Amino acid sequence: LVLFLLLLSAAVRARARAMDAAVAGLEAEVGEPNLNVEKAIENFVHGCEQEVRNRNSAGARDYLAMATAKMAKLQHGPSRFRWEARAKVLQTQITMIPFFRNEPGGGNVEVKVFEPGATDPIVFQCKYHLAHLIRHKINCKSLNIPEQLEFDEHDQHAMHALTFVGDAPCCVARAWIEQQGNARWAVVDRLCAVHDEKYSYRGKKLSRHLVLRLVNYLAEHAARLGITTIVAHAHIRCPQELFDAACRHGFKYVLSQEEVDRARVGDLTRNPPKPKVIYVENGRMRINTLPLYLTLPKADPALAAQHLEVIQTAARRQLALVFDPEQQRLIRELMPQALPQQMLEARHSQLQMAMEEQNRLELARLQQQQQQQQHQQQH
Repeated sequence: LVLFLLLLSAAVRARARAMDAAVAGLEAEVGEPNLNVEKAIENFVHGCEQEVRNRNSAGARDYLAMATAKMAKLQHGPSRFRWEARAKVLQTQITMIPFFRNEPGGGNVEVKVFEPGATDPIVFQCKYHLAHLIRHKINCKSLNIPEQLEFDEHDQHAMHALTFVGDAPCCVARAWIEQQGNARWAVVDRLCAVHDEKYSYRGKKLSRHLVLRLVNYLAEHAARLGITTIVAHAHIRCPQELFDAACRHGFKYVLSQEEVDRARVGDLTRNPPKPKVIYVENGRMRINTLPLYLTLPKADPALAAQHLEVIQTAARRQLALVFDPEQQRLIRELMPQALPQQMLEARHSQLQMAMEEQNRLELARLQQQQQQQQHQQQH
């Protein structure tokens, strides 16, 4: 019995020495007692994520700084790479917090981005057709934008973002990559929200929430997409308040202030002056927009400046086309092809009704003048 106890004690001591050696080997591989370090990093990262959800950029930066300081102590390659990738995503989200300060209320709001190649082809086609229906209902039917202008050559290759309230889609936008030479940038346009007699999602900050999520998605995938800048194309006749709000949240005008004023004033021959809505480029009518740009965080400043010069050149080329004297002739030639026959007939009937109303008013005015003259002669 004594011999058995001695052998058992020796075996336990040998096992303890083996475990100590294994722990020492793990610590040598990972670094200093980095199990505690990773636990601290995880706590700081969770705190940062919570502050991002609460829209508190200062608190999120403090948590991220503490997590980054702990990451510097990690020596294990895969573990450090995993935490650094997560920190980059958080840094992007923190930078985008001031873009739109408030999120819509309710926990049933969800934004989904569908990118061709990164999304299942069947799912992408279904969501693309859903976005197509919303844009056709709002922009084509309600705002009378021709389908040829609304749905251009970029649609099939663009990524589409949809906002869902529960299971109901309510807002849509698209983003696509523009490339000229070596310069690449993301273009965000075609933003619209469902608005009809039964359902109206305007004025509820859902469109802002959609733009925020789409910008975050582009920023997180900027390295893969090869972009440094996001250019948002707003309709030229949007209220000035919307442009001012975008500028307050980090966007800047691509053109100079003088060029922006010229584009916003538009055609001085009309009374009152209105900016031109459409223009012709390469034999195709396009919607006139005013571009604003946002430089992505972590972008190379020199490379972003080069891309901005190309973007400004493209915007000035568009502005020159808008004010080209030949545009009116080209628009008159292409308009019958862009508008459906029913819309042409409707516009023709509207013009006829307007002319008849004008003639009726003119006749009533002449009759009133004659009655006044007769009344004066009698007196």
